[in-house]
Amino acid sequence: MRRFKTRRNFLKLVGLAGAALVAPPWVTACEDSGDPTGPAGEGSSIRGPVEGYASATSYRPGETAAFHLSADATSIDVDVVRVGAMAARVVESRAVPVDQQVVPNNASQLGCAWPVALRLPIPSTWRSGVYFARFWSGPVTNPLWAATIPFVVKAASRASSMLYQVPVTTYQAYNAWGGSSLYTRDAQGYTHPFASFERPYRDLRQFKQWDLPFIRWMEQAGFTADYCTSIDLHNDPALRLSASGYQLLVSVGHDEYWSWEMRDNVEEFIASGGNVAFFGGNTCWWQIRLEADGRRIVCYKDPQQNVRRDPAWGWGGEGRRRVTTNWSSSPVARPEERMTGLSFRYGAAFFNPRKGPPTDVGFRVGPSDHWAFAGASAADGVVGRGTVGYETDGACLRAKPDGSPAVDEHNIPIVCEDAGDGRVPFWPPDSLMVLATTDPLAWPGRTGRATMALYRNNGLVFNAATMHWARGLPLSDQVRVITRNVLRRLTGGAPPSPALVNLSFEAWASNGPDGWYGASPDELTPQLSQETRRDYVREGGASLRVNAQAAPMWLAQDFSVSGGEYYVVSGWIRSNGPLSDNDGHWLTISLEQVGPGAGGKFATARYTATGGQWQHVRAYGRAEVAGPFSARIVVESSLPDDAWFDGLRVDVL
Repeated sequence: MRRFKTRRNFLKLVGLAGAALVAPPWVTACEDSGDPTGPAGEGSSIRGPVEGYASATSYRPGETAAFHLSADATSIDVDVVRVGAMAARVVESRAVPVDQQVVPNNASQLGCAWPVALRLPIPSTWRSGVYFARFWSGPVTNPLWAATIPFVVKAASRASSMLYQVPVTTYQAYNAWGGSSLYTRDAQGYTHPFASFERPYRDLRQFKQWDLPFIRWMEQAGFTADYCTSIDLHNDPALRLSASGYQLLVSVGHDEYWSWEMRDNVEEFIASGGNVAFFGGNTCWWQIRLEADGRRIVCYKDPQQNVRRDPAWGWGGEGRRRVTTNWSSSPVARPEERMTGLSFRYGAAFFNPRKGPPTDVGFRVGPSDHWAFAGASAADGVVGRGTVGYETDGACLRAKPDGSPAVDEHNIPIVCEDAGDGRVPFWPPDSLMVLATTDPLAWPGRTGRATMALYRNNGLVFNAATMHWARGLPLSDQVRVITRNVLRRLTGGAPPSPALVNLSFEAWASNGPDGWYGASPDELTPQLSQETRRDYVREGGASLRVNAQAAPMWLAQDFSVSGGEYYVVSGWIRSNGPLSDNDGHWLTISLEQVGPGAGGKFATARYTATGGQWQHVRAYGRAEVAGPFSARIVVESSLPDDAWFDGLRVDVL
C-alpha cells in the first residue's frame, strides 16, 4: 500500500486551526437525517469516492488527531466544523494529497489498517464538543462525494458541571461498512462477533437522529456541557467520574452497548452522589468487551443456537461474567435496571416502517405535581406525544384487571414486588419511582410500555425511557420544559436525602438499635433484639427482630425534610411464618410529619406477603406543607409473633 503525501498542507491546517469561520454549505446536508429502520443488515460493498476514519473517537487539546483516508482522486478538500447551537467552521484547507486504499478482507471486524493521510493538532482554543471533519472531491454540494468523520474534543480540564457522553460503541455496533455489523449473520446463522473502529462509518444516522438535535437544542437553550465518548468512560483515567467533579452525566438516544468498565464507572459515580439523565431507550442492553486499546468491540451475543462461542465462558469465576450477552442474562446476572432504573424487557420496539408508522402515544402523567412536570401544561394528563419509539424501556408494573397500571394514593404507578422469595423478574433500585407511563404498546415484534422514571442511590437518575425523546424537542413545549427541569435539577438543584443512621441495624446498644427511639427502655428490651442468623438477615450482618406478642411495638428516627418534595420509604420485612388475612396493617414502615400542625403519615409501606418470607416494600409520599418541616421514619409491628426489618431507605425524589 502507498502512503499519503500530507506535508504540503499540514502547516496550512495548523495555521487555520481555531479560527472562527463561516460554516460551509455541506454542513446542512451532513446534518440531514433519515428515518431509522431498526438494526442494520448487510453492508454495501459499494465504495464511496472519499472514505476515511479517525485514529480515535476523542482527543484533548494538545493532542493530534490523525485521519486515515482513501479517495478516487489525487487530492481532496477538507473542513472541520464544531456542531452545536450553531455550526462553526474551525479549519479549512484545500488540496490534501490522497491515494485510493485497498479494503482488506474482513475489514468490518478487523479494521482497514490504512496509513495516516492527515494529522491535525487540536489547539487549546477549541471548545469541548462534537466535531465533523469533512473530506470531499468534486462538487461540494454533492454529499455522495464526501466523507464525514466525527470526533469529540474533550475538555482539557472540567469547564462545566455537565458531561455529555456520545455513544460511539452503539454507532459502531450498527455500522455495516465493509460488509457486516454486529447484526450481520454468517453462513451458520451466527452474528459476527467483532466490530472495528478502524473503518469508515456507512452513515451517521444514529448521531443525526438523536444526539445532534439534542445537542443543538441543549446549547441553544443555554446549557453548557463538556463532551466525551463511551470509549472514554471505558478507559480514560481522567474521566473516572466519581472523582471528576461533574454533577451530571447525560446519555441520549440509543446507548445500547456497554462494557463492564463503563458500568463500573457510571455506577460508582451515582453511588458517590453523581446524577445521570438517560434521554433514550434500549439503554445498556448488551454487554461488550473492548480490545486493541478500545478500537475493537467484542460481542458474541451468546447464547446463540444454544452454542457458547465466547471464550469468556472458560474464564471461570468472576471472569465468566464478562461473557457478551444481555446484562440480565446468565452468567452476567447484572440487570441494567440496577443502573438505568428500567429495562427493555418491559419496553417496546417498532422495527418495520413498511407496515406504517407506529401508533402515536404520549406519556400519561402520574404525580402531576412532581418537579419534573413543573410548567409542562398537560390538560389531558398526557405529555410527550411523538416521542415514544422506536425502542422504549419500562418497569414491571402492577396492573389492574383492564390492563392499565395500578396506582397508589398519590397517583404513582406501582412497581411490582415479588412476595415469593424477595427476587423479582425485574430488579429495580429500591427507590424507583415511575413518573409517567404509556398505554400497552402492540407494535410488531414487541408488546410493552415506556415508563418514565426516577430513582436515587445517593445520586439521582432520571430515565425518559424512549429513544425518540430528542425528536420532541423542536416539536413540543412539554418535552422542552421537562428536559429543562431535569437538567437544572440534576446540575445542582436537587436536595439531599435525609441523613439517617443505622438503617440496617448493624449498631446496637443495650436497650435497642443506635439512633432509634420508641417506648421506654424497660419495654424495649424484651421485645427487640439484634438478629444475626444468616437466614434472617437480608443486608449486611444484622437485622432488627421485633416481637409484638405482649403489645404493638414501634421504633422511630427523626429527620428534617422540605415541604412539597416527594419522598420514598423502602425496606425489607419478614414474618415468622405464613400469615392469613393479612391486609398490610401488621408490619409497616412509614414516614410521618411531626410537630405543630402535623399532618400525620404521608407514606406507608406495608407487608402484604402471606408465606412468611422476605418481602421488599416501598411507598411514596408528598407532605402538603411549605418550607422545612420535621418528620420521622417509623417501624411498626402489631404482629403477635416475631418479625424482622432490614435495609431501610428514605430518599427524596
